[in-house]
Amino acid sequence: NKTLPLRPDWERVKDDVMWAALWSKFSQNSDIKDLLLSTEDAILIEDAPRDFYWGIGNGTGKNILGKLLMEIRTTFQNGNLTKLFS
Repeated sequence: NKTLPLRPDWERVKDDVMWAALWSKFSQNSDIKDLLLSTEDAILIEDAPRDFYWGIGNGTGKNILGKLLMEIRTTFQNGNLTKLFS
């Protein structure tokens, strides 16, 4: 809901909040963890044409969600399960 105010430090913490949410999601659900791992070393893209931060926007976006998913995948692949939050 875009009418609710964001927390004052949102711009500073949003990547860490998303990382923690993704970690929780994929570490607690083996089906989607296996699906993520099945992508091996593929580049993951959040194909959201109107989202220039989390997605690729019109091709010029930052794709932060895709990058975080690849980081989570690498963490699982390397067995580095001690990293909970950056």
